[in-house]
Amino acid sequence: MVHQVPGDYTDVSVNTSVAQTNLSAAKTALEQANLKLADQALADVQEGVSIDEVEASMTLARARENLILARSAAERGKSDELRAALNAACSALDAYSAESGSYSQQAKSLANEIRNTENKLQNGQSGMVPKINGWWNTTSAWTAYKPARQLSAQR
Repeated sequence: MVHQVPGDYTDVSVNTSVAQTNLSAAKTALEQANLKLADQALADVQEGVSIDEVEASMTLARARENLILARSAAERGKSDELRAALNAACSALDAYSAESGSYSQQAKSLANEIRNTENKLQNGQSGMVPKINGWWNTTSAWTAYKPARQLSAQR
């Protein structure tokens, strides 16, 4: 019996303000035909990039991916897609719960909460995006992978 399905993610982060400043400097240097200065500015952009590998549960990743799909469907008013994505997220949370990890009880509770909400859905019901964002943000605490930002409940 498989108890846990880990996988590796590659997290690439870019300091956008450093990148923008140095790309502008490189552009200016190129316009002035100063290849050495342009090369240095581009090298500085690369210094602002970090790449890390992070291990995470694949079942949890699948739940989170389906929550993103659910949010997209809710934003577009696609009730059938929303239900399908929420059902898939619940199935993944159930599988994650069965892995008996640190957050298995919370995953089970969250799956039940999502199911209860999904059962009450009516066509065109609004207000789902903040709920989905909240569920996604909750699951972000359960993984070693930490997103650069939380999803906004306002979106």
